[in-house]
Amino acid sequence: MIHDTKNVGKPTVLTCRFPTFYGCLLHKDVTLEKLAAKYDYNRNYLSNLFKREVGDTFSNVLTKQRLMKANILITSTNLPVSKIIKEVGIKNRTFFYKKYISLYKVAPSSSRKETLR
Repeated sequence: MIHDTKNVGKPTVLTCRFPTFYGCLLHKDVTLEKLAAKYDYNRNYLSNLFKREVGDTFSNVLTKQRLMKANILITSTNLPVSKIIKEVGIKNRTFFYKKYISLYKVAPSSSRKETLR
C-alpha cells in the first residue's frame, strides 16, 4: 500500500473521506478524473490533496503500484510479461519496460530468472 512517511499511522483526508480509495488504485481503468467524479470532487482539488498527503503525484503512485503488482506476478507466475502488462492496466509496453527497469534496475525477464535460482 501507499504510505505517507510524514504521517505514518495517522488518518489522512484521503483515507477518512475515501475509505476504499487505495483499493481503487489497481483497477485497470482508474484515472484521477474517474476517482474525482466517483467521490464528487474537483479533479484539481483531488490531485493537490493527493500530492500533499501522499507526497507524490497520483500518476506516479499509480504507476508504482502497477509495477509492484507486475513484479509480484513476474516473480511468482509463469504468465508472459505481455499478459502481465495488460493485467496490471498498463497500455504501453515500451512505457512499462522503461519504468520497470527504472524502478527495479533490471528487466522483467531478469527478475523472473533471479527468483528461479
